[in-house]
Amino acid sequence: MALVAFLVAFYTIVPFLFGGGLARLLPPSTEDFDMALADAKVTDVSMNRQYYHYYLNGDIYKQYDFNGYVAADPVDRTGMKDTLGYDPSSLGHYLRRGDRLTKAAKSPLVTVHRGSIVTHWILYSATPESKVPPPKKYVVMDGDTVMVHELSDLF
Repeated sequence: MALVAFLVAFYTIVPFLFGGGLARLLPPSTEDFDMALADAKVTDVSMNRQYYHYYLNGDIYKQYDFNGYVAADPVDRTGMKDTLGYDPSSLGHYLRRGDRLTKAAKSPLVTVHRGSIVTHWILYSATPESKVPPPKKYVVMDGDTVMVHELSDLF
């Protein structure tokens, strides 16, 4: 019984820690904000559970995390998709090998050049939406059914 409990804990906790779960529990890094990129080329990509890390300019020892960046134009932001479990409109899901990145130090903005296409991205924590608390949700029980609603759905 102890062996089964150990195996269950091991196969639950270890993938969480190595899958980037630990990074979500720690305070956000200011490295994304502080770093400067001058025509940096994406040379490699690693992905674990839809969480992407990028290698720039052939440096295989330093990973860059662009998952916290969203489209600079609010119209292009789709937000978190519950069916997918991630935000497909983040820069982490957009970048490909060969893309070129430009970013000034201490700036929340990143410019991506993909051939003749130029796109602009912003660190989510610098957007007005990040300052607004999420809507409150309420549980409504109807017999054996439990439904979760936002306050605006109830009125």
